[in-house]
Amino acid sequence: MDGNSLTEVPTNALNGPSALRVFSLRNNLIRIVKSDAFAAQSQLEKIDLRHNRINQLEGNAFAQLEKIKEIYLAGNRIGHINSDVFAGIGTLQKLDLAENFFDSFPVVALREIQNIKVLNISSNMIKQFDSTHLQSLKLLQILDVSRNDIASIS
Repeated sequence: MDGNSLTEVPTNALNGPSALRVFSLRNNLIRIVKSDAFAAQSQLEKIDLRHNRINQLEGNAFAQLEKIKEIYLAGNRIGHINSDVFAGIGTLQKLDLAENFFDSFPVVALREIQNIKVLNISSNMIKQFDSTHLQSLKLLQILDVSRNDIASIS
C-alpha cells in the first residue's frame, strides 16, 4: 500500500488475512496512528510507516502486536511519544524514529520496549543526551543519534 494517498491506517482492510507478517504504508498522507490500529493483525512482524505526515501516535497504537519485531516511523512529523504508545509490545527489536521533530530523547516511551536492540533517532532536533536515557534499554546494540543538535553529553 506504499505510495498512495491514504490519510489513515486502513484498519477495516486488515481484518482479512490472518497470516500477514509485513505491512507497509510508506509514502502516504497518514497523520494519526489511532489506538489499536493494527489489532486485527496480531501476527505482524514488521510495520513500515516511513514518509507520511504522522504527528500523533495515540496510546496503544501498536497494542496486541504479539510478534512485532520492527517499526519504521522515519520521515514523519513526530515530536513526542506518550508512554503508552509502545505498551505491551515486548518483542520489538528495531525502532526507526529518524527524520522527525524530536527535541528531546523519548525516554518515557522507550521504557516500554526493553528488548530493543536497534534504535535510530538520527536527524532530529535533540539538544542534550544523557547516559541515563539508556538505562532501561539493557539489550540495545546499535544506537544512532547522528545529525541532531546535541551540544552536551552527560
